[in-house]
Amino acid sequence: MRFFVALSLTFCCVSPVVAQDQEGKKLGWSNVADLGLVLTTGNSSTSTFSLDEKLSYAWTNADFNFRAGALRVQTTDDPFAVGAEDDFDVIEDLTRELDTERYYLNGNYQRNISEGFFWTGGAGWDRDTNAGIENRTVLFIGVGNTWNNNERTVFKTDYNITFTRRVDEIPDPERDEKFSELRLAWDYRQQISSHTSFDSDLIFFAVVSDLSDNRFVTVNAITTQLNDMFALRFSVDLRYQHIPAFEEIDLETPEGLPIGEVVVRKKKLDTIWKFSFVVTL
Repeated sequence: MRFFVALSLTFCCVSPVVAQDQEGKKLGWSNVADLGLVLTTGNSSTSTFSLDEKLSYAWTNADFNFRAGALRVQTTDDPFAVGAEDDFDVIEDLTRELDTERYYLNGNYQRNISEGFFWTGGAGWDRDTNAGIENRTVLFIGVGNTWNNNERTVFKTDYNITFTRRVDEIPDPERDEKFSELRLAWDYRQQISSHTSFDSDLIFFAVVSDLSDNRFVTVNAITTQLNDMFALRFSVDLRYQHIPAFEEIDLETPEGLPIGEVVVRKKKLDTIWKFSFVVTL
């Protein structure tokens, strides 16, 4: 008998705002948390856990943002048989092994110099085993522009210099462990209608000593509010690395016999599609 269980749950919690300034800007703490869980059993046995947390504090002329996230995917090995063609036993190992692991922490402080100009600084850390990155730490400082900031449209860009330390699972002799990068970013939000909004975040990095060694992360999402409590959200997360990390893959003869392993570079682009049912509490 086939049995399938899938559970997907997303929470979005916004803490109360403590005050407003004279221009109507919400001051104080705010919080948005997104938690997801998917479980399957039967012909496939997997578990996926995801977390995205954003904590912010707003002053009249400054903002602080902290984000943390995690993605863990665990799967079981395929069953196999032991014995002869007419007399065998099926072996199933129901132990789930970690297949994908991604964590990140980052924070930044932004202070207005004038109405459309600000300085910013921050730090971030991430681990992405799917991309071959064991640890990556980034410190950055720079300036930016606020091009539009009203109830319907928010658009900001910033330009930074970074100090970066990257440790790959397989060391790359072509890349230094410590280096500086140019960091360019945008933050765009657009209210399409009274119930639908679009938001886009992009961060682009290029190594100062070799601009061809570049990467970017962008998340684009459409959110449709069903009522005061429920919403649907569809997002696409693109992660690109022009010079990706190394990975080991099995080497086989043309007849399919394993003879060892070789080291190759991973794919340049990872794409994550996500459709969420959002509950606002």
